Amino acid sequence: MNVVQARAAGCLFNLALNEVNSDEIRDLDGLKPLIGLLSSGAKDLQSAAAGAIANLAAGSTTSVLCTVVLTWLDESNRMELLALDGVRPLVSLCSQPNIELQRRATAALSNCCQYCM
Repeated sequence: MNVVQARAAGCLFNLALNEVNSDEIRDLDGLKPLIGLLSSGAKDLQSAAAGAIANLAAGSTTSVLCTVVLTWLDESNRMELLALDGVRPLVSLCSQPNIELQRRATAALSNCCQYCM
């Protein structure tokens, strides 16, 4: 089951790089299961979910885990993430020993804060 979930989250990670896909993922309530995966305890699931959330929150056409080039900002996804209490599990992942997991969680948190005043 973990393999299927990790691959699905990985697909959402890639699909979220496109604005239309990002809107569709949110409209189909895709953030809620991704947030659930953050607490799964399985590092591969947590990492894939955190990466997908990072891309959904950023609204970039270039992966936020590489060089960030924001071409559109997805405030709707960020607000949905906050409404679903998605920040708490992301913060929790920042203290995990897995560096990649920390990187993706902090990228998601950083993207949630983009242009906040």
